[in-house]
Amino acid sequence: MLSPVKDFFHYSRGERKGAVVLLILIAVLLSWYFVRGLFVQSSVTDFSKYHEDIEAFQNYGFDESNEKVDSIQYFSFNPNEIGVEEWMQLGFSEKQATSIEKYKNAGAVFKVKSDMKKLFMVDEKKYQVLEPFIDLPEKVATSHDYNYVKEKSNSTFVVVLKTSKVPIYDGFQGVDSLYYTKRNQEYWYCILPFETEDDAAEYKEEKDFLQAEIQEVNSLKGFYPIKQKEQKVYEKELVVVDINTADTLEFSKIPGIGFGYAKRFIKYRNQLGGYVSIEQMKEIYKLPPEVIDDHLANFKLEDKTLSKININIAEVSELKKHPYITWNVANSIVQMRKVHGNYEQVADILKSDLINEELFLKIAPYLTTE
Repeated sequence: MLSPVKDFFHYSRGERKGAVVLLILIAVLLSWYFVRGLFVQSSVTDFSKYHEDIEAFQNYGFDESNEKVDSIQYFSFNPNEIGVEEWMQLGFSEKQATSIEKYKNAGAVFKVKSDMKKLFMVDEKKYQVLEPFIDLPEKVATSHDYNYVKEKSNSTFVVVLKTSKVPIYDGFQGVDSLYYTKRNQEYWYCILPFETEDDAAEYKEEKDFLQAEIQEVNSLKGFYPIKQKEQKVYEKELVVVDINTADTLEFSKIPGIGFGYAKRFIKYRNQLGGYVSIEQMKEIYKLPPEVIDDHLANFKLEDKTLSKININIAEVSELKKHPYITWNVANSIVQMRKVHGNYEQVADILKSDLINEELFLKIAPYLTTE
């Protein structure tokens, strides 16, 4: 009888044959793993097409708002002055335009054209399209905008005007001679040279430079003489348009008034039949009143020709199209005419219980009996 330990290692003839076959299969599979490269040609996946598709998708500029701009109309604009509608006219979606306005309301100011690139939705391609229309300078004026004059001066008294952490070029109204600037450690000093201490003191008192110091220097070495360029002041001609005759282009020439606002001015004018007052423009739907208040100097009203409605022949459908006339008022005007006959004068509509003095004064200019 076999011992208990040997029982674990005792196999019948059939079991031994099965074990041998299994070992042979394992050996064959392992051998195939190492030699399969000789029989099977491996393939390498070409991902270049996928990279091209991804790049094309990124260049397309997907807009998460999924909004579309009906049309793009480029015009000269100052990004600090236009609003949501003008941004949309320039090809931005409403969501993007609103985002830009929030950025401006947070205190952002566009000083030069290239500041437009700070907007995440303006890539280099978009900027190149907009750049010719941006009404901003190419760069901020720097010290290079001033003439530097090489002069020497020895043993002179000077008036020290003030110090600054940046070069000083402004604030010298009334100073009619050269002034000098020098950087000493972290500060810039601006001075005026004088031949004597008395001259310096007299000038200091005359110009009321109370905080200035009078110092004597042996040399102006290291100081740079600067003479400010004569500043040419260009006054822009005030653009004034007649609100009853101006077209979209004329309105859009007013700084801060783009095609968006211009279209709304004209649309409401057509609905009314013409403006009788500049204040009526504040009634335009969703138009901030300050847009009109800020441009009162740009508007005039000389042509008072109006399109009028003949209340003796007009039907309810025609009357109610006017912004000031509701369906009930229009129906009242027509029913009174049918009952009492044609109106002799526009004031006869005051007999209607629905028309008070205030409403009459608003609609009377747009009505006629002939």
